[in-house]
Amino acid sequence: TFSTIRLTQTGHFQLMFAFLIPLVLLILFRLLDRPSIAGGVGLGIAMSNQFLIAAYYGLIMIISVSAIAAVVLILRRRDPGLKRLLVALGAGAVVLLVLAGPVMLQHNDVQTSTNERKDYPAAFALTLGDLRTAALLTENLDGISALENDNPNRTAENYAYVGFFVAIGVPATLLAAAASSRARLRIARRRRELVAVVAVGAFACAIAVGRGPILGVRMPFYDLAADVIPGVKSMLAIVRLFVFGQLALVVVAATGLVALLHLLRPRALRIGLCAVLSGAIMFESGQLISLARIPTVQPTSVYAVLQTLSDDGVVAELPLAWRGLGSTYAYTEATRMVLASGDSLRSVNGYSGFAPFGYDVVVESLNQFPAPTALRTIEDLNVRYVVIHTAPLPTVSDDVNSSGYAFVTPEQLAAIFAEIPDGLVAERIDADDGVILVIADP
Repeated sequence: TFSTIRLTQTGHFQLMFAFLIPLVLLILFRLLDRPSIAGGVGLGIAMSNQFLIAAYYGLIMIISVSAIAAVVLILRRRDPGLKRLLVALGAGAVVLLVLAGPVMLQHNDVQTSTNERKDYPAAFALTLGDLRTAALLTENLDGISALENDNPNRTAENYAYVGFFVAIGVPATLLAAAASSRARLRIARRRRELVAVVAVGAFACAIAVGRGPILGVRMPFYDLAADVIPGVKSMLAIVRLFVFGQLALVVVAATGLVALLHLLRPRALRIGLCAVLSGAIMFESGQLISLARIPTVQPTSVYAVLQTLSDDGVVAELPLAWRGLGSTYAYTEATRMVLASGDSLRSVNGYSGFAPFGYDVVVESLNQFPAPTALRTIEDLNVRYVVIHTAPLPTVSDDVNSSGYAFVTPEQLAAIFAEIPDGLVAERIDADDGVILVIADP
């Protein structure tokens, strides 16, 4: 049931590691009950892994764990076991700083030194309609009108269907608590964990909704978090943070289910209820998953040549795809990044949600090579190797090679060489799928 929000994120493989979120909370709760240095080290390792794999989740997790630990320490300030708990939490903090601290500092330095990321796109915020909209790849929910996209502005990120179990489980929990003292007692036994998980979910969702409006009300929480918490400003698809809200809903529903099962006397009825719920969860979790073969470097390609070149310069692969091309940009530049991973050269090309300031200007300039504006950009960026692709890329999307940004035609290549000024190129290296120009020293 925790997977429903993640069913839309299979294309972002790192986000599939959201299972570390409940793992971190489980380790934390056990550590608070039975403090130990080993438990603290385990907590630090789990939080570090979550941050290093998916900073979106890791940042919220670190802030949440710190807040929960602070509240517990205040409440237990007169507890004789406080010192032991402090040592355990301190061990976790040290492990986190050692494993993830350097990346945190670098991330913060990049964020504060660029003007590129100032705000999230409005379409990437969580809306109420997202909560009932099933992911595009879900196989069995396709065609159910109540779960279909009713918003033409909904992006590939904004599919946050809460799932059948949550939809019936949360109301059932509230009804069980209202109707039965036994159910209230069982739920109360987990009240600390419930309060903590729900608080984490509410905190993350307050950021995920952005500025709203939700039900006509503009939300102030995103701006507050962006001003106070380093890293929040660099988040683009803030709807992803709903995964914490989904976990809170699932935990509440599961707690109510446990209470309900204890109220049902016949064993067969309990088994039957769990079987129905499990079947519904399996049914709605069915989805299509696209697989792609990773491209390999051919011995006679430009990428094989690049692996033999000196690393005291920068490479620019032309033509460049600009970010406004969407998936064409993603598949073009991501494919090039994979193929170039075997060399030690720095590259102008790249794909990510976080692009350097002025990237689109650089793309527009370099695509005019060898015009004077492109030559000035080459000099400014210390580009030593210019790769001109002349053959299709081994990409997973046919749209890439028909876009005009994957390679140039023989006529276009001839026109480029006709305009190259004397003295610009120190060496020309021909490969089966392109040409590498070594720019002469100025």
